[in-house]
Amino acid sequence: MRSFVIKTLDDLSNEAAENNIPFRTQVVCPPLEDRYFTKIVGRGYPPPSFKFRWCTDVLRIKPIKRYIGYGDGPSVILLGTRKHESIERDRVLSRYKTNRDYYFYQANNKNIIIYSPIIEYQVSDVWDVLDKESKPVSINTKKLQILYSILDSGNANGLSGTDIYKAKGRFGCWTCTVVRHDRAVESLIRDGEESLVPLFEFRNWLVGIRNNPSYRLKYRRNGDSGLGPFTIDARKEILDRLLDAQSKTKWGLISDKEIEYIENQWALDTYSHVLPGL
Repeated sequence: MRSFVIKTLDDLSNEAAENNIPFRTQVVCPPLEDRYFTKIVGRGYPPPSFKFRWCTDVLRIKPIKRYIGYGDGPSVILLGTRKHESIERDRVLSRYKTNRDYYFYQANNKNIIIYSPIIEYQVSDVWDVLDKESKPVSINTKKLQILYSILDSGNANGLSGTDIYKAKGRFGCWTCTVVRHDRAVESLIRDGEESLVPLFEFRNWLVGIRNNPSYRLKYRRNGDSGLGPFTIDARKEILDRLLDAQSKTKWGLISDKEIEYIENQWALDTYSHVLPGL
């Protein structure tokens, strides 16, 4: 999916240039100290859970806000959100609706307006639009159908016929620990996608140690007693297992800069006596 998105953005930029459309793409990401593994392995954050879902704000919302903040005046974010995707999503939409159809306020930022043109669309409507032979032509609908049909069916052969118009699966991070079971990946592995095994095993192991007291300090960073950050030994084991998965898959799961930051954070936590019990 990541490769598909990057290629699509490049193709859209080229198509826009050919048609003299002032369109520019820029992929934003969190600063080094806010990235997923620098938080977990470096700072000892527990992996996200339904009750402590820090990833959404740190990894997605803040980078967008930071980028938009560089501009002058109000900004408009076009977002492909739809009603009835979830109960919680409908609550948020109701809370931040404006007096204009398709427009919503951004939480905690009056200078940002959310524009959601497909807010009333059903899943089938989305696929109908993608199937139309119109511009932009850079979106490979067939490839997109294959990706989503595999996700929705949990089968490497995907869905067949008109069933694709019912596909409503959603892609998340490969490390996602908010969901209890990653059934789609589990099914793909059963159907022969063995390259996913190291990632699947690492993710499941991470879920298993999240609330294990033997992996966590007995004090939080503010000094209060309770399950605190991962111990230094636990963080080292997480990094070792991650690097092992990286070696087996040949995919870039963590960068050298992130590892350098992590090791510096270990030293800071070890020698500054910030955390009781380290």
